[in-house]
Amino acid sequence: MSGRPNGTVAPSYASGPLRTSKLDAIFGHNVAIHRTAAGLDQDTLADMLTVSSGWAWHQNMISKIELGKRPVRLSEAYALAAVFHNFADAALNGQNAQNFQRGI
Repeated sequence: MSGRPNGTVAPSYASGPLRTSKLDAIFGHNVAIHRTAAGLDQDTLADMLTVSSGWAWHQNMISKIELGKRPVRLSEAYALAAVFHNFADAALNGQNAQNFQRGI
């Protein structure tokens, strides 16, 4: 993994295929970076995701995702993208979080 602006991380493809757990950790780390850049705490993000997705999100779910301990389903990544514009691509590629924060 290589360091990026604002602490985001991009996957390194030079050393071979990425394991799912490594992608989960990268994605989760970048969720935390984007959430922080947007000025949200985990509870507020969970509430926003519950409203936008139609299913219950909880603070502990956000925490586990951010720690890379819980994989994200495609539908959940889509819900995150609805809150943070173009987030899924940015979270996997380590782009600058401030470019994607939503005016909340």
